[in-house]
Amino acid sequence: PVLVDSGEGGGGTHVGGMFVPLPTNVDDPLRRVELTAEALAEAMARDAGLPASLEQDIAMFAPPALTGVAGRVLDALPHRRLLSPTINLAVTNVPGPRRPVHLAGRPLRASHPVLSVSDTTPLHLGVQAGPELVGLGAVADGAHVEDLVGLVDAAAVELEELIGLLGAGSD
Repeated sequence: PVLVDSGEGGGGTHVGGMFVPLPTNVDDPLRRVELTAEALAEAMARDAGLPASLEQDIAMFAPPALTGVAGRVLDALPHRRLLSPTINLAVTNVPGPRRPVHLAGRPLRASHPVLSVSDTTPLHLGVQAGPELVGLGAVADGAHVEDLVGLVDAAAVELEELIGLLGAGSD
């Protein structure tokens, strides 16, 4: 998901979807980031001419249970797999609160996006950043991903490695 300019001159935005290949077959983590950034820039340039209303993400306005049911109904249609490629991973960056948030005087300590999966997208990772924290949410269909906890733990290790490499390169 990405923010798309509404094109109405008022600076408004809508949430839209974008398909970007992830170079998981590349060993070098910095090169993976470069290739992902290039693919994202190409996708943004390709989709720049589309009206924002075409790409609005209905899931942002519908209850998660309703969008989950709608996704399962669409996935169950016999022609579904013939009309679109299977996307086995969704990655979402969900903006978190822009200032510290408290409830009954207690600070927010963690924040995780609400995610959904379907037959054609059995793994969904979401990052939600706030002013003092970054949360990772992960949801998977157990028939396709047997060790979700291991996957999340490995993501944390990879992120630390990437931070270390970026920090070493900034000296």
